[in-house]
Amino acid sequence: MKIIQTMKKYSSTIMISVLIMITIILSFSINNSVRNRTLSGSSFNHTEQDKRDREKAYREVLRDFLCGAGFSDSGINMTKTVNLYEQPDGTTDGTVISYTVAIYHRRISELSGEELSSLLTDIVGIDLPIEGSTVSYKFL
Repeated sequence: MKIIQTMKKYSSTIMISVLIMITIILSFSINNSVRNRTLSGSSFNHTEQDKRDREKAYREVLRDFLCGAGFSDSGINMTKTVNLYEQPDGTTDGTVISYTVAIYHRRISELSGEELSSLLTDIVGIDLPIEGSTVSYKFL
């Protein structure tokens, strides 16, 4: 009988302790879940930042090449298109990144067809260091 009275006396304290423990466990669980999502999000951002850095480096290499070929102060506009391909069941099959590089210089428009073809061949030889991407060029 004395044990039952003692349990009744401390039941609210035990209940509060159990609730506090459950709250603490849930807090740590939610915190870890949010941290994992944030880390994976920052890794995605890191990859995107890496692509932007590579795009910038490519434009600089292209600009240096054009300068060396006698087309200093060329305008370079690089447009990126991202296409996601999905299966009928809704799953993503893949991503294709394509770039269109427009090069502006008055002297380029004055080149003959053969000279323009030679310049394009040299430019195509400069690889864009982004795996799985395609590049097309136009001269304006």
